[in-house]
Amino acid sequence: MNTNPLPSDVNASFAQLDSSQATRLLKLGISGPKRRVDPLIERLRSSAGKSWFAGTLKRPPFAGLASPVEQLVQGRASLDEIVAFKDAGKQAVTTAPGPDTELTGVAAYYIAIAAALAHHNSLISSVNRPELDAVLLDLAEVLPTPWSELASRAALVKSI
Repeated sequence: MNTNPLPSDVNASFAQLDSSQATRLLKLGISGPKRRVDPLIERLRSSAGKSWFAGTLKRPPFAGLASPVEQLVQGRASLDEIVAFKDAGKQAVTTAPGPDTELTGVAAYYIAIAAALAHHNSLISSVNRPELDAVLLDLAEVLPTPWSELASRAALVKSI
């Protein structure tokens, strides 16, 4: 009697995996696929995360804002300005010359989405709400104040 619940062709497929492929599959099974925001969360969680983020506010696309805190956290930016900022973040991700620029773009993208939700009750992303809320709550845990509060407020907006 065969006690293996998998068909023999599946077993043969697994036999072809090398150790790095097997490890990756096991990690996916345990934690799920890595989200684009996860490297940013890891960076913010590091011992130098807060100082790194402070530097991020001085780099594009944040550097293009007169006052990122006033415009995004305090809600002084119009919805059109927030959408343009989100698009600049998205552009930074796709054209990033290095990991810091990419992480800065990811931060700008999700902070813009949070600002649009918190201040304009508007969803400016095609990311589904359960996934977006999980990302915003994860960011709220690692972003410094007042950015963490913005992410938390945005995750609570449910009237969309």
